[in-house]
Amino acid sequence: DKVKAYQLWERFISIVPDHRWSKHLISNFNIHSPVQTRKKLNHPSAGQMEKLVGIQVGHYLDEIPASLGKPRVKKFSIGDAEYSLLEFPNGVSIVAESDEVRIIFVSENFKVKDVKSINIGSARNKVISNYGLPALHLDSTRGQNLLYPQDGISFQIAHDKVISWAVY
Repeated sequence: DKVKAYQLWERFISIVPDHRWSKHLISNFNIHSPVQTRKKLNHPSAGQMEKLVGIQVGHYLDEIPASLGKPRVKKFSIGDAEYSLLEFPNGVSIVAESDEVRIIFVSENFKVKDVKSINIGSARNKVISNYGLPALHLDSTRGQNLLYPQDGISFQIAHDKVISWAVY
């Protein structure tokens, strides 16, 4: 129901105009709430959303670069939704709902830096210096998680070093 989808997207944008998905909808689908029509937002293009090795949330599985190699694929369901977990040799894992990338996760084997120069082994202070104070800090069995929902990214820290992160 395309008409209903657009109405819901317009409502979402009017409620959280600075959210990254609002900015994505505005820039890619030319959708504006009545408020945005009167007052345009300064928003980054979708190309500025967090990317890892050429992949970003919202891409489709057929857009994943072949250079990542052949992933190990596991399929599972949650309720009526079908998901796939793709694990690549370079330490990148992707959770996709149907064929759309929902979460990108990197582990200890990942050797590339993110868009703000964070990589596995970066100091906790560097994450905070580059991303600011986290919106949420959670303790976990392996250490702590620094969550940045405005950027759609969270970092897992152990012994004051990044051991993994997820883009969502």
